[in-house]
Amino acid sequence: MKPLYSWLLGSLLIGHACGVAALDSVIAPRADKSLALDIVATGPEQHVAVGERGHVLVSSDDGQSWQQVQVPTRATLTSIAASNGQIIVGGHDGVLLLSNDGGQVWKMVRNEPEQEKPVLDIVFLDQKTAFAVGAYGLYLKTTDGGYRWVEEEHPELEIPEFGFPHFYQLLPLQDGSLLLVGEAGFVARSEDNGDSWTTLPLPYEGSLFAVGQTESGALIVAGMRGNILRSDDLGQNWQTIDIDIRSGLNNIVVDGKEVVITGMDGIILRSIDDGRTFTVKQRPNRKAIAAATLEQEKLLVAAEDGLHVLELPATAQ
Repeated sequence: MKPLYSWLLGSLLIGHACGVAALDSVIAPRADKSLALDIVATGPEQHVAVGERGHVLVSSDDGQSWQQVQVPTRATLTSIAASNGQIIVGGHDGVLLLSNDGGQVWKMVRNEPEQEKPVLDIVFLDQKTAFAVGAYGLYLKTTDGGYRWVEEEHPELEIPEFGFPHFYQLLPLQDGSLLLVGEAGFVARSEDNGDSWTTLPLPYEGSLFAVGQTESGALIVAGMRGNILRSDDLGQNWQTIDIDIRSGLNNIVVDGKEVVITGMDGIILRSIDDGRTFTVKQRPNRKAIAAATLEQEKLLVAAEDGLHVLELPATAQ
């Protein structure tokens, strides 16, 4: 996901009031041109994307064309994760959907509209274990492949005199630990598969929307007003990466030493030196990019204006 978050919060109460989570999605002829919020690769040339009004779309040609499939909700869908043909989607009203056939048929496995806590990120640890995190400290876990979910309480994740932040992204790291980032400069690490957490110091108090880890093990976090920070020691110390933009940054994609960050105002940042420096490109229409995947030197994006294949910024050799 991810945060076009002011839009998400603004539409949350509308979706709740209309009871859209309980209605089947409507097949729309231009669903691939409407607001898309997350995208995931599910196999060679295979992708699934999600967005507003319960839109779920599948592509079998690396994003050149998309087909919408019907799902049992019209809630805005914000996040998606895949593992060996199994796909979990989350969204507003605490909705979680499950597919076991690559995204063609979907089952509603969770719907909690009274909580008013949208799911904002989902991650698999293995075929059976997955987490879903979201607004106001939402923290869910499944150990049966996504059929049943348990909401866990972790008081160590509460910020003193603030409360539980919105959790924006959870990332499994190379050493087997987990990193969680969120609102108000929140960063926490777990070394026991999410059973307990330790918060990490960060010289920044704004929201962090995305996290990635490079081939060398470096951590990159990004968030509001173009802020990017990098750590070489698993989050104990951070260095600010200076870039001349002030747009919110929503998503990080890593391929070896290459790092691509996308965000509001159509911003695309690219690094080929392990996240130390970035070149900047901006979409001509300045439409926000919520999420992206890298495919053969192309960028598949879920954006404010739908699903697109974009060119990467050129880099100095």
